[in-house]
Amino acid sequence: MGLMGRTFVLAALLLGVASPAAAAAMGKGILDGSNHILGRLGPKDADAAKKEFAEGITTPLLLKLDVDSSPLALMQLGEWLHAQHPILDLKGSCVGSCAIFVLGSGRAVQIRPGTLIAFSAMDEWMAKVQDEVRAGKTAIEDSRSLASRDRFLERFKPVFDSSEALRAGADRLGTLPAKALDFVRRLTSMLEIGKLAFDDEHANINLNAKPGHCLWWIPDADGLRQLGLDVPGYRPVSRAEAARQLKEVNAKMLVGKNIEALIYIGPIADELPPQGLCPVTASP
Repeated sequence: MGLMGRTFVLAALLLGVASPAAAAAMGKGILDGSNHILGRLGPKDADAAKKEFAEGITTPLLLKLDVDSSPLALMQLGEWLHAQHPILDLKGSCVGSCAIFVLGSGRAVQIRPGTLIAFSAMDEWMAKVQDEVRAGKTAIEDSRSLASRDRFLERFKPVFDSSEALRAGADRLGTLPAKALDFVRRLTSMLEIGKLAFDDEHANINLNAKPGHCLWWIPDADGLRQLGLDVPGYRPVSRAEAARQLKEVNAKMLVGKNIEALIYIGPIADELPPQGLCPVTASP
């Protein structure tokens, strides 16, 4: 069985707005004075970075950010870096909201060998759920109808607000070129809403996967150039290595184990081919 008709409990997504357990480490190296932000970025870390580097960033800023960093914190960090315009030195991974908000926020970027760069619009997906429920495109299976809809929107308001902020931020900040942002959204918005049931506490949503759509886009060297980034020697990680690193993120999205089938590696495509760029549906 693939993603078609898969059901999950929406309450689990509240975990996505919870604060990470540990703050990122940041500062200047004792020996070489290099600037760095390392670890899991939490809600307060963007403000902490502003204080830590209040005098400016004159040398490359090493970023090694965990894949489960807070998407909102990554957006805030990207907005601040966009104003500072430092040289960025990426190590380890930069995925999801990191790729959208941080990757292109400096005046130049260095990407160390083996670093995973992966884009996805899934952090914006709950904003789409809210839009469809408000517009009446997705009905809630509940005899209380409109009153139940309002309670549903209020119950999961933190999730909806977070997702809407990320969607609006991507449009507003311009850290990703408009053509690239449109491609990421078209390619990786792979989940369609089926039936939705709500009992005042939990919501069960039946999801359908759009055939041919992907969950992740990993740019190759041409793809990076399309983003306006000049990174000599850059090579994307393998699909297998990307799936291994993204396993934790995908587990939160409740996607099946065959993650490799949902990864596209290559340049931006002006149009998605009829069969899509990820023609195989993931299996649980």
